[in-house]
Amino acid sequence: MVVDDVEPNRRVLAAWLAAAGYVVEEAASGAEALARTAAGGVDLVLLDVDLPDRSGLEVCRAIKGDPATASVPVVELSATYVEAAHRSAGLRSGADGYLTEPVTREELLASVEAMLRYSAARRRAERLAARLERLNVATLEISRAERLGELVAACAEQSAAVVGGRAVVVAAADGQAALARTGLGEVTAVDEQPVVPAALGASRFPPSDEPYSVHTRHRLDRSGAPAGFEAGRSYRVVAVRAPRGDGRAVVGVEVAAGDAEEVREADLVLRQVARALGVALGNLHALRVERSLVLKLQRSLLPGDLPAVAGLELAARYVASAEHAEVGGDFFEVVELPGGRVGVAIGDVQGHSLDAAAVMAGLRHWVLAYALEGHRPASVLTRVNRLLLRNHPELIATACYGELDLSTGRLVLANAGHVPPIVSDGGGARFLWARGVLLGVEGPPAVELDMVLADGTTMVWVTDGLVERRGEALGAGLERLRSAVAAGAGPEVRLEQLCDRLVRLAGAPTTDDVAIVALRFDRRRQAPDGR
Repeated sequence: MVVDDVEPNRRVLAAWLAAAGYVVEEAASGAEALARTAAGGVDLVLLDVDLPDRSGLEVCRAIKGDPATASVPVVELSATYVEAAHRSAGLRSGADGYLTEPVTREELLASVEAMLRYSAARRRAERLAARLERLNVATLEISRAERLGELVAACAEQSAAVVGGRAVVVAAADGQAALARTGLGEVTAVDEQPVVPAALGASRFPPSDEPYSVHTRHRLDRSGAPAGFEAGRSYRVVAVRAPRGDGRAVVGVEVAAGDAEEVREADLVLRQVARALGVALGNLHALRVERSLVLKLQRSLLPGDLPAVAGLELAARYVASAEHAEVGGDFFEVVELPGGRVGVAIGDVQGHSLDAAAVMAGLRHWVLAYALEGHRPASVLTRVNRLLLRNHPELIATACYGELDLSTGRLVLANAGHVPPIVSDGGGARFLWARGVLLGVEGPPAVELDMVLADGTTMVWVTDGLVERRGEALGAGLERLRSAVAAGAGPEVRLEQLCDRLVRLAGAPTTDDVAIVALRFDRRRQAPDGR
């Protein structure tokens, strides 16, 4: 509390306030009062209207005009300006109260008590309103999480931001568990574990969704607080159950022991956070179930086992995007053709949807049908493009198709806007560039590339999910792929190992679907198993 000390009787007022238990600081001028109030920690200003350096009304307006001090109650005091007009002018300057002297001790203390009650109620209301507003942001951020680790981190961060203190979240779902602990302005610590903490087990899980208090003594407290709640602290905790699946969680926020108002507000926050977390856990379960079904559908549209062909080593991979629950449009095909030839196709239909998957399945079978009819690679892609333009004019796709004559090593390749394949032989690893427009776009037929592969040559076809990264030029991804093939395509490396290495280039989790086909040509390899 700041009291302006401009007359001896102000010392009497300060003494009354100090005797009543208030901490009083005296300011000798308006400038000093402003500086002290701006420094913070002031609950009330008792301000003389007639100050030696400026008008008290001016000082009051300055206090109320600063957002940092506007909520500090100001009581103006005067022994000179005692008329009704003076009191009106004082209140219009922003003062919360106006006293005229002489003032009795009882009147002074009663006025101060009333102003402090009003100020405390106002601060609580403003704090609660800010927390409720922040809860809207918290709910949105929690709902955006797509994995359990992301979910507990978002919940902990948002809970800490709302209450302005420490928060702990422990959650388990579908046999996985994660813990996040954070404080306002601190880096969130996230720990994902394959083992569900005992405190989240069904036998110990609290039956009620109502918040309760936890005073931690150990890492696993007798009250059921799981690891992550810091010892020697007091928390308000709420248990969460997902409406779908087996998701369970505990959310705790630190509170000041014995502060009933803080506990009440913390409980309000926890109930809202618990609802959002429960819904998010249920959504994650539904997403996992949906994703599992989608992957089964996706794989059913792709070829099963690769053919066993003398003179060839083959390997392939398909990795679904971690960011999409929908079916993707990546495909590949390896087929034995008449006359001792093998056809290899790879492609990508724009988008992630059932429509994209349906078109993908169509493209794969169109390529296969035209290849089996005996058409050359450029003719295969031209005919496929006609069908796509006729049946799905709204979609575009890329594809690359090549045929290898196993008796001569002759490769004929055509490309329709796809990532070029890589060949690795004694001359190093390089891309095979063949010009051709995208499928779904009118244009000239693809230009065929005709070359002969030496024994021991490795070829790799990929989709763009392996090379494209957000915020990075495509050339950097292509060079990363080329370098990986150059380093890992030696004759001593099995193609299964090479595919595994290339999958890791996409990063984890993958942001797009990835398809890979690897081929090693060697006429000395007569048995499909390499013996």
